[in-house]
Amino acid sequence: EVNENNNMPVSWSLGSELTRRMSDKVTAAVRGGWEFRGDELGLESSDRLRGLSAGGGIGYDFLLFRGQIDYAWRHWGRLDGMHLFSLGLSF
Repeated sequence: EVNENNNMPVSWSLGSELTRRMSDKVTAAVRGGWEFRGDELGLESSDRLRGLSAGGGIGYDFLLFRGQIDYAWRHWGRLDGMHLFSLGLSF
């Protein structure tokens, strides 16, 4: 993905997901990605990891709907890491 806004530097994102069906009702996924911004060329130390993200999730098929729990971690440079949790329900 490429983002080019008129008020911010260009950024590029790359990510991938590996999904595996563990049984008839359970699915597991592992995800990873990186966002690179054009204004980050001179970053040093741990700030170089800014844009790194990783996570995963588990989905379960019930009789009439599907439930899912997801977790993601993202590095924000000087702002340190951020943990994201989500619950999903689809019919």
